[in-house]
Amino acid sequence: MLSEEKFIFDVITSVATALSVFVLACTLYLEYRWRRRKYAIDLLSAWNDCTADHAKAILSVFSGLRNGGAIDKDLGEKVFLCEKGHQYWDVRFHMVELLNHAEAIAVALDSRLAAKGILAKYVNQALCNWHNNLKGFIYAVNDIKGYRPWGRFEDYIESLRFRDTWSCHQSKLNDNLSG
Repeated sequence: MLSEEKFIFDVITSVATALSVFVLACTLYLEYRWRRRKYAIDLLSAWNDCTADHAKAILSVFSGLRNGGAIDKDLGEKVFLCEKGHQYWDVRFHMVELLNHAEAIAVALDSRLAAKGILAKYVNQALCNWHNNLKGFIYAVNDIKGYRPWGRFEDYIESLRFRDTWSCHQSKLNDNLSG
């Protein structure tokens, strides 16, 4: 009789242990998902704080971007290589900061640090617009530096071009801005 009770006790403890492991795994998974959603919400909350001043500065110098214009590669090179005191000196740093923030969001999306469904829904079009507006600057910096400082951002935008749900195409970008 004693061995039968021990067997029942062993079975109950084994089932309880297995159930505990299952509950722990579910809890960890739900925590992981919650943290990814929270990080996405935090990035969204910071979007305007991180980009508003840069967008305002860029659009004040290149007002044609409001109407779908784009900075061409020659102008991008001119902006990036300008000397202190030049009219483009300050806006150059605003462009870099805005693109750095876009790169951070692309990294978070690409590496699954943030919930893609939440973040992409609200920032994809803004990311596409800024990429299309500043791509001449991006390409010029790529050539000048010899590497792609915003490569993950460029790759993310390129991945969107193959989806039917987002339009990152150059539909309104026929008029490039010139210096």
